[in-house]
Amino acid sequence: MDSLWKDVRFAARVLWKSPGFSAVALLALVLGIGANTAIFSVVNAVLLRPMPFADPNRLVSVRESRPGHENNVANPQNLAAWQKRTHSFDKMAAYLPFEYTMTLTGQGTPEDVPATFVTREFFAVLGVHPTMGREFLPEEELPNAPDVALLSDGFWRRRFGADPHILGKKIMARGTPTIVIGILPAGFRFPDVKADIWELISFHPEAERKGRFLAPIARLKPGVTAEQAQADMNIITAQLAREYPEFNSKWGATVTPFRQHFTGDLKTPLLVMLGAVGLVLLIACANVANLMLMRSSGRQREMAIRTSLGATRLRIVRQLLAESMLLGLSGGLLGLLFAVWATDVLLAMLPESMSLANANGITIDGNVLAFTVVVSLGTALLFGLLPAWRASRPDLSDTLKEGGRSVSSSLSRNRMRAALVAGEIAVALMLLIGAGLLVQSFIRLEHVAPGFQPDRILSMRISLTAARYKESKKISTALDEILHRLEQVPGVASVGSIQFPPLGGLLPGTDYRVASRPKPKPGEEPGTGVSIVTPGYFVTMGIPLLKGRLFTDRDRQDAPQVTIVSEALAREQFPHTNPIGERLFVDWSHQTPYEIVGVVGDVKHDALDKPAQPTVYFPNAQETQNIATLVIRTGADPMKLAPVAEQIIHAYDRDQPIAKIQPLDALLTKSVARPRFQSVLLASFAGLALLLAAIGIFGVMSYSVAQRTHEIGIRVALGAQSQEVLRLVVGQALALALIGTAGGLAGAFALTRYLRALLFNVSPTDWLTFTAVPLLLCAVALAASYFPARRAMRVDPMQALRYE
Repeated sequence: MDSLWKDVRFAARVLWKSPGFSAVALLALVLGIGANTAIFSVVNAVLLRPMPFADPNRLVSVRESRPGHENNVANPQNLAAWQKRTHSFDKMAAYLPFEYTMTLTGQGTPEDVPATFVTREFFAVLGVHPTMGREFLPEEELPNAPDVALLSDGFWRRRFGADPHILGKKIMARGTPTIVIGILPAGFRFPDVKADIWELISFHPEAERKGRFLAPIARLKPGVTAEQAQADMNIITAQLAREYPEFNSKWGATVTPFRQHFTGDLKTPLLVMLGAVGLVLLIACANVANLMLMRSSGRQREMAIRTSLGATRLRIVRQLLAESMLLGLSGGLLGLLFAVWATDVLLAMLPESMSLANANGITIDGNVLAFTVVVSLGTALLFGLLPAWRASRPDLSDTLKEGGRSVSSSLSRNRMRAALVAGEIAVALMLLIGAGLLVQSFIRLEHVAPGFQPDRILSMRISLTAARYKESKKISTALDEILHRLEQVPGVASVGSIQFPPLGGLLPGTDYRVASRPKPKPGEEPGTGVSIVTPGYFVTMGIPLLKGRLFTDRDRQDAPQVTIVSEALAREQFPHTNPIGERLFVDWSHQTPYEIVGVVGDVKHDALDKPAQPTVYFPNAQETQNIATLVIRTGADPMKLAPVAEQIIHAYDRDQPIAKIQPLDALLTKSVARPRFQSVLLASFAGLALLLAAIGIFGVMSYSVAQRTHEIGIRVALGAQSQEVLRLVVGQALALALIGTAGGLAGAFALTRYLRALLFNVSPTDWLTFTAVPLLLCAVALAASYFPARRAMRVDPMQALRYE
């Protein structure tokens, strides 16, 4: 142990006396280890760390499924039947998986509060208990029971000042007195829902089956696997299909482990990012190994003297490995500090689709610390072992000669350094090709036409849920009056509203059929999205009218029921005929058919990379909804109009909360948040890899020129021209680049198939990327070798030959 401590102290002195070498090596290691630690902290939060619920491995998600509707939300009455008949679950509950807000009035400023509805045993399934108060009671599910709710800890503290007497008090939520029965734990977060008010949903188990809108969760009984639960649910859903064929034909259920449900489409991009940042670390190790090889050449005399004084080869290797370990652990410690900063940056960049990371919390925990230690030690061995082994074999007869040197110390005698640089180039090429594919995919995604014109549109959401809006006609009248007043504002071109805006993450759906055709068999009805709009919506959004007419003020409750359909629905149902005048039965609020009066262009409601789904539009006056997203087209910056719009709405109803005030193109930006996140990260790693590879080429060529000064001097003395010397040095760099490029292309062809799921309209073997990136890398290699080549061109033969 004393000998080891001496090695460590000597290593520290050696590194301290070489500040330039130590600083460059540490910088490469800090960037490599820090980036790996930061990405691993995200992977740890999403894929590895136990979810913050009791015994999370027994939690599963249950969804209704049929062909074309996989992982669909569930019907409440079906859920009730599952709860009664299942033999696999201890408890089963459900929640609304949609973005929902409740209007809070009566105390302070009116506010739209994120909220959701859950069934009674929701928190019991999760194993979460209120820190104050109690959970929902069975009698509170009855139809005439008073409304009750649990509050999040943060909302309780912010809105009510952590009032310890809040329990039993009534708050005005949705214009209805709601009793606060409990406060949830401070750290409680649910991956799929951001809510501050958790209210109990009640339904009659034997009511008519209509609509699917609940997301069930369940806790497996001890010893029961998800596969066994799936077999159990297959039997139950088959029974329900026989008992209720009109509603449940061809509908089954899918049981998915809880974590897998939330991470299914995140695993591949996260592992790709972790692999990419691992390759960056590999390049950093190659750079540091090259630095140590160059440095060991200058320490050959020291090693030769040690050997001649009796030091064994193992003793020298141990001493040099002590230096590597000290560098690696120092790089790991500084990399951990870098990762803390980088984690904050990653949190700011994380798209909402990675909500599980926020629910679990991205922190530097034991897993991350262990990962950093292992990476640091592994890195030290990786970049230190070969240089140490090679340096421990000095040529005593040549090294101990006064001024001993090799006259032909060319690149061919430094195969290890050349191989390391070629390897760096190969790895950098793979990263650059991957980044190029993702960036190209992202650019193409950004240029997809959403079906509307988002520029210069202000959007804001209102909820007409107060007591004064209990009747549909009053809601419709209030919305019309607000829109009319906004339309009078100078600078406003047009106004309209829709229940849920495009690319906002939510579009209600249902079944439909053409009235003039035979009724489809149960389970074979086509599906459609449903949007509730006001007459000015299509003009404001710039959605083109293709056939027929738009809604007008004459489409009121007492007028014939009408609908406008999207081009996708018209193409699906009426490919060769004019749909105007056709009638649709839509499983919505009326049992009578709706007449098609218009066809409008397709709109990307779900995502830009998905096909536009068939959609029916209803006039708000006929299918009134109390939630509305106002859209206001302006002639200038829409956010400048926001204060005026708020004043107008509050002048009409001073208690009306207004939420999500933003330009509409913010929704477009948000919709591509995840591909942007992936592209930016991989492009950053690829850029770092390119920089490290260029530094590696520059270092090797500089060292090669220094080692070959005598040879170059002889060449010049014998008549070699400057251009020949330039070609000699640059040619060696280009040879390295070509060797590395060949290996990198082979690796890229093998690895880019894993990117297929992340790409949009781009082939994993896109010829443009596979051509442009190698040319770029070769250009960088030439640029990195140019300055050493310039120095070689200026070698003075007399100076070079003086030492012989």
